[in-house]
Amino acid sequence: MRQWMKRSLLIIIVGISLYCGFLIYRVYTQYNNDSSEIYDEDTWVNPLNNTSITEKIEIYKDDEQKEVDKIYLTILDTDKEKYSSFEEFINSSSDTKNNIKVYFQHGDSKALKLFEEEPNATIQLKGKVSNKSVQKSYKIKLYDKTGLWRNQNIINLNKDYNDYLRIRNKLSFDYYKIIPSITSFRTRFVRLYVKDKFSNSSNDEFIDYGLYTQIEQPNKLFLKNHGLDPNGHLYKAEDFKFFLNDQYIKDKKDIDYSKKEFERVLEIRGNNNHTKLIEMLQAVNDMNRDINEVIDIYFDKENYLTWIGTNILFDNYKTNNSNFLLYSPVNSSKWYFMPWDYDKAWGIDEDRASWEKGLAIYFDNKLHQRFFQKDGNIEALNKKIEELSKIITKEQTKSFIDRYYNILLSNITKLPDIKYLPITIKELNHQLEKLPDVTSLNKNYYSTLIENPMPFYLHEPKYVESKWVFDWDSSYDIQGDKVSYTFEISRDKYFNDIYMVVNDISESECEVSDLDRGVYYFRVRARDSKDNLQIGYDVYRDEFGEEFYGIRRFFVD
Repeated sequence: MRQWMKRSLLIIIVGISLYCGFLIYRVYTQYNNDSSEIYDEDTWVNPLNNTSITEKIEIYKDDEQKEVDKIYLTILDTDKEKYSSFEEFINSSSDTKNNIKVYFQHGDSKALKLFEEEPNATIQLKGKVSNKSVQKSYKIKLYDKTGLWRNQNIINLNKDYNDYLRIRNKLSFDYYKIIPSITSFRTRFVRLYVKDKFSNSSNDEFIDYGLYTQIEQPNKLFLKNHGLDPNGHLYKAEDFKFFLNDQYIKDKKDIDYSKKEFERVLEIRGNNNHTKLIEMLQAVNDMNRDINEVIDIYFDKENYLTWIGTNILFDNYKTNNSNFLLYSPVNSSKWYFMPWDYDKAWGIDEDRASWEKGLAIYFDNKLHQRFFQKDGNIEALNKKIEELSKIITKEQTKSFIDRYYNILLSNITKLPDIKYLPITIKELNHQLEKLPDVTSLNKNYYSTLIENPMPFYLHEPKYVESKWVFDWDSSYDIQGDKVSYTFEISRDKYFNDIYMVVNDISESECEVSDLDRGVYYFRVRARDSKDNLQIGYDVYRDEFGEEFYGIRRFFVD
């Protein structure tokens, strides 16, 4: 009996061993004989290049607010050798990178610590323009030991002083949360309280600084929180028109590379290896390459058209060379546009050049100019704007405004904000009522203004062989209409004292023989065969800061 059991056990062990060997063989042959599983650099297709940008939608679930958030800062006296008070820091620091140490708290005022000694954050002024306003914007950076506020380590507090409605940024980013093919940013209404121990160490009173819009910081933590690649490339446009700017845009390994100079064009917010960016710019600026092919390889067309289309509908005209971000995952050739800074959108500034509405603003940019000069791409944008108009509606805009209204009015009607509000509450309510109609008006502007020739640049006059030579870039007409030019010289910047006029110029050049000594101004207007007009991109600013569009000043000695 025992011998039989031994034989049976031996048979079972042998059987199991054979079966395991068979499985090992199958796995080995599968992974070594299936050519589809072997990486081949020449045939491998990157799956990231075939996907649109997506993010974790659940990241926005806590953005709905019924009351304002509260942040409390105690300004500690650790930097007294630089400033004597917080107000002095605010008013004397023009450099937005200067900061002072603070103790950060948030939530219920009854739960605040009364004796704060060790700093746990810093505060600095925010924005090159806003730091010149009466009411400032701030950036709070939390120390690592402090932890996170709403899963964020940097808190942008935008006063949006020039936006007297105080909702244009939030309205735009709330829209982007429901628009496909593009990302958004988390936003909150925040009220800031500051206790200044700079000037008085025994001061225990928090001063109310009013209402702010908190906007999520675009950085590596932002990418991680949104389900994007935290090791990816992320740039914020400062003065970026997609030109291959060899003077500033250099690879980090280049001997002449300067981070400071680089960030004159693009601020680095992610991966600091710039070879992929330079490769994309070389493709955009290679006039021998088909721009549609370049878009297919280096951009996501749906994302690109969505970004352009929303900016046209929102009337965010400051997006030609700034106020946007570019993002690319490490293992993808694709670049995605991200929206940024909408306090000048939604019809806030009507006193501007005729080309600062619709598509014309984007023709001062290598990528946009090339793309929209290609047949079929204007039609693609028209289609995208129609799609977006079904999401960005009067009813949806009104719904967003209704959500903000109680928080907005209950806060800006208090000090200090009411003191600096440039319009009455009645006027503010009237503007809020008009806001839902803005996007449909902008859509109509776009359709009308696209009939005009595109803007162009005037060049510096040259004195050649006893003659003044004036020239300018050619204007492009999207409909293919014939374009001619009217050239004018004036002795005054208002063109009331016109020295000469030349009409129906077919070329982008004009010669003038006799000019007396003095100061002159010249302008050129493009006219198509349907009598649609356009002026140049040039802006002359006089000594009082007044702007004159489409003209240049020159001197005759």
